[in-house]
Amino acid sequence: MKKVNNKETSLTCNLHSQNLPSLTGEGAGERPTTICHDIEALEEALKKGVVHIVYVKKNGAMRDAHGTRVTALIPEGYRAQGRRKPSPLVLTYWDTDRGGWRCLLRNRLMGFVEEH
Repeated sequence: MKKVNNKETSLTCNLHSQNLPSLTGEGAGERPTTICHDIEALEEALKKGVVHIVYVKKNGAMRDAHGTRVTALIPEGYRAQGRRKPSPLVLTYWDTDRGGWRCLLRNRLMGFVEEH
């Protein structure tokens, strides 16, 4: 377990990693946080709980978000109905900070950390 923004964080990816300051946050201490870059691992993490995600938006801006795909964490009127066929180009998630569905281009993921 690592501390990120004073929260215990479980790291599940042992693939290529690097240190991203935006995921370590203030108050995280001097220890760097290992960041996962695997989009498939992100999909699995989103099904388990809230995930801290950093990616590059279409306009080139960095997006720092907290998201999930856990039905119990999504307000009832906004839960996925399963009507759309998933796109191979984007990954959708519920933004827990802004209260809405968001998507990211799969090839623009910078990294993520699971939060518990």
